[in-house]
Amino acid sequence: MAMRTEATDIGIDVSKASLAVAHNEDAIAEIASDAGSIRAWLKTLPGLARIAVEATGVFHVELVEQAHRAGLVVYVVDGYRLNRYRESISGRAKDDASDARLLKRYLEREASELRPWSPPPRGYRDLQRLLLRRARLIQSRTRIDQSLRGLTELGPSRRALIRHIDQIDRLILKRIRSVLRSQQWRSDARGCRPWKGSES
Repeated sequence: MAMRTEATDIGIDVSKASLAVAHNEDAIAEIASDAGSIRAWLKTLPGLARIAVEATGVFHVELVEQAHRAGLVVYVVDGYRLNRYRESISGRAKDDASDARLLKRYLEREASELRPWSPPPRGYRDLQRLLLRRARLIQSRTRIDQSLRGLTELGPSRRALIRHIDQIDRLILKRIRSVLRSQQWRSDARGCRPWKGSES
């Protein structure tokens, strides 16, 4: 009996709590997005499975890394590209199930144009997390400052709070510079747009 050599294409819509999985034309399976549930589900897949997921900040990372370690081919699809594809086929619905089916269809038809995901360089995850947390900190600082600025009776407390946030920001920047230095990325970082509040 000949061995099956055709890849199984799977589209997965990832959210914080769960994965919507399009494995065949009709049924959508829902899987918890914790590491153990992902690991158990991946063990049920054939070795030739190909998986397409949309880039979703950090929520897709656990799935992508585990699937890659399991020897599966994984494609991380840019959200803008996926939206353009949806428009090109006159797709309007946008929910977890329809997105999973769309990713499966996209993979089936466009796999030759896609590049399989591979792990980023060592240190990338640390840098990504630090930059994300710093961005959120700066956004919070701006909101707090704008919200309390008109209350003169809170002026001293507002300024003390802003100073404390700025102190945390400096600590994050120090850690970012440490990661850049350890990975020898400082020269690359100099060519990027400066961070607000960063120091050379």
